[in-house]
Amino acid sequence: MDIVPAPCEPCQRARGATKTYEQRTQADRERRVREAQIEEDIEGWYNDSLSFAADLSRRFGRTADHYMRMMFASPTKLHGVQRKPNVFNAWVHHLAKEGGDNMNTAQLAETYRDDYEALSAEQKAEYVEELLHQRESENYGLRTNQRSRTMDVKHVSSVVENMLLGLHQRTGIQVFLCITRGMPDFQMQPHWYWTDQSIEDYLQNAVRGFDPVKIGVLVEAFSIAGADYLTQMRNGKDKVAYLKGEIRMLIARALCDITGDDDAAMSYTQYTRDVQLRHRVTMQGWTHHQWANPSKLSNSLAPLQKLRNVLKSRECRFVQLTDEQYNAIKEQYNKEAQDGTRPSRKKRKDAGVRRGAKDREGPAASSSRAEAAPSKKRCRGSVTSSDESTSNPCPSDGE
Repeated sequence: MDIVPAPCEPCQRARGATKTYEQRTQADRERRVREAQIEEDIEGWYNDSLSFAADLSRRFGRTADHYMRMMFASPTKLHGVQRKPNVFNAWVHHLAKEGGDNMNTAQLAETYRDDYEALSAEQKAEYVEELLHQRESENYGLRTNQRSRTMDVKHVSSVVENMLLGLHQRTGIQVFLCITRGMPDFQMQPHWYWTDQSIEDYLQNAVRGFDPVKIGVLVEAFSIAGADYLTQMRNGKDKVAYLKGEIRMLIARALCDITGDDDAAMSYTQYTRDVQLRHRVTMQGWTHHQWANPSKLSNSLAPLQKLRNVLKSRECRFVQLTDEQYNAIKEQYNKEAQDGTRPSRKKRKDAGVRRGAKDREGPAASSSRAEAAPSKKRCRGSVTSSDESTSNPCPSDGE
């Protein structure tokens, strides 16, 4: 059968209502007014930025243009981008690290130029790796004395505050942050930063007992103590409850992370069916001698702390099952289900017992019957008889 292609006819678009000359004139007039208002607001905002840059120039030095560029610069330009190390720089860094015979880098490069030309590929790669390691230690390595730590904190705080200030000027967001020490051998006062000082004034008036100095001291003490809320508890029962809750939360979070499903629910009684077979994952690295819901674990602190720590460090975590592991678990589960050896849901105590009309009709019918039934409370002086007409009526409050 021959197929003859046919052109597709475009559908007719519905046309909007035609505006009159007066309507078009009015719309054009409103548009011009709106654009004029936008330009006026932008000009006012720009003038405010100029005034703010001039104020920064008076307070901190440098020119107002410097702070204008800082406010409109991207975050990466505020702290710069570190260049990728090349072999020559890595080699000079290695020479300077070995001592350098009291010469600067330019003199070292000129004196040992021939040695650089004779380097092998393995040596070049080793020097580049050494320079990268040095840069990594500068970014994340522990500062060993008070002076280096103080200078590092001041430098990074200044960079972060400049970035937040520029972000505040570009987007209008408000930020407040607190910087405290976390080690006892480093001395510094808690430092607060506000993009707008009026936020601090508002919080002190709106939140009862809000004191930035007190909050900074509390955060500092908590950090020095190891940032572990467990160390702040004095009661053993509270510690056990806190540990069990944290273990339950870490397990639930780990299951959601590995499955990518925020609604994934952990099951302990039906672990094989609801976790291993449904999500094809299994728990690895469990340290407690008992496998059960955290609320059912023993109240001994040491095993609970150990389990919490390995869950935090991800030594205990969920891992994906291979096809062989999954098939073996499924086969064992089906076999136990057929043999009846797998524990099932506990039976109700009244299973098989016929329930009365009250239970069958539900709570709505029970409540309506309770309202219609006479009160069982007898008033003083009433006669107990099957004949309701012979009973004395209850006296009212006025009698």
